[in-house]
Amino acid sequence: MKIWKRIGRTPLTMLLLIGLATVFMGTHAPGENERQSPADSRRAWGCLEALVWVPSHVTLSTEPLTDLSGPFDLWDGQWWRIPLSTYHHANLLHLFLNSLFLATYGALLERLWGSGRYLLFNIAAAVASSLPTVLLGDYGIGYSGVCCAIYGALWGARYQYPHLLRLITDEHIAAMLLALVMLLILSELGLMPVDNLAHFTGLAYGWLIGMAVTLPTRQPWLMRGNMVLAHGLLAVPLWYAVHPEWNGSYHWYLATRGADHRPRRTVDIIELRRAVACDPSLAGAWQMLAEQELHSDQPLLAWQDLLAGLAHQPTDARLWNLTRRVWRRLSVSPQRDDAVAIAERQFGDRTSIWLDQIRELRRPPLLIAPDQPPRLPPEEVAEQPTRQPWVAPDDPYWWRRSLDSPERTRSIPADDPRSAREGESL
Repeated sequence: MKIWKRIGRTPLTMLLLIGLATVFMGTHAPGENERQSPADSRRAWGCLEALVWVPSHVTLSTEPLTDLSGPFDLWDGQWWRIPLSTYHHANLLHLFLNSLFLATYGALLERLWGSGRYLLFNIAAAVASSLPTVLLGDYGIGYSGVCCAIYGALWGARYQYPHLLRLITDEHIAAMLLALVMLLILSELGLMPVDNLAHFTGLAYGWLIGMAVTLPTRQPWLMRGNMVLAHGLLAVPLWYAVHPEWNGSYHWYLATRGADHRPRRTVDIIELRRAVACDPSLAGAWQMLAEQELHSDQPLLAWQDLLAGLAHQPTDARLWNLTRRVWRRLSVSPQRDDAVAIAERQFGDRTSIWLDQIRELRRPPLLIAPDQPPRLPPEEVAEQPTRQPWVAPDDPYWWRRSLDSPERTRSIPADDPRSAREGESL
């Protein structure tokens, strides 16, 4: 009877505990597809995961383009994945510790504030504690940020409730802060992956809300209005989390998919230029930009962009190969002098060194017959860039692959004749 009476006093906390356990079992239980990664399972349950671009035309002999990665679901406007990510946990110990904390302090806060206010607080805390991490380009999971917000609310409200002073003492608060600092040290040493920013953000948010709720006022409606206004301001960082204009990968994603959530049939050149302007290290974006300009019969503009890409990524083999092919085209055209002038503006005194490297061929041409011009080896011919523009596949989920998805590892079926070839994975 005492247990049922206690559950009746804290029904929302019990429902949250059941929900956390259900999500954990749903994402960790073996499904029909045994090759599905934990990240793919979490994403199917609403978690925010980093995805990588794996084009549908990738074959067994080619590697997928991994420059373009990020939370594509979030960039599609699915902002609710930010709070839903707090309901996911990495392992059983992670779930147990957060559930124990929630059962202890969450039930205490629900009895103080009531289930309605407690529910709104949990939702807002899930968003507020997760947003800073997402804005910095990381994606944490776990309810620990909300748990810290619950503890911060009890800390801020303890002076209004005498019995809280006996539970949330100064020594207890010091031990809590020490534990957070220890987790920070462990994560900095690489011994434990911890979302410390969510912990401290949640603690500060909860403390502010706890202090604001307990402030004496003769006009409660004014306090409620200020609380609603303050939480409404969360929409500003939430909008920037969905539209990170400073992120080059975000603009590259818009260039290939478009803001209307429908596959584009061509690449948006303007968005590609924004991508390389925000992040010049995106070698794949430079390559795609040059390929589109070659298709538009603008080899000189493609040459200029390729040289700019090589200046930021001088070790990228794809950029080198495409730059050499464009130079072979320009070196026998009237635009040769303009191409050399562009190289001099880009590299200055080191232009001759760069051009010598660009002129260098990986394999000498083959002399087929005395009366015929030399030809490149078949392997080199096969690598010549296509003049067709990049086209998005009809499958709207062609790019949705998590960074650790086993689907990125291509295997050969056992009944395929190539399965016995040396070096192929079975």
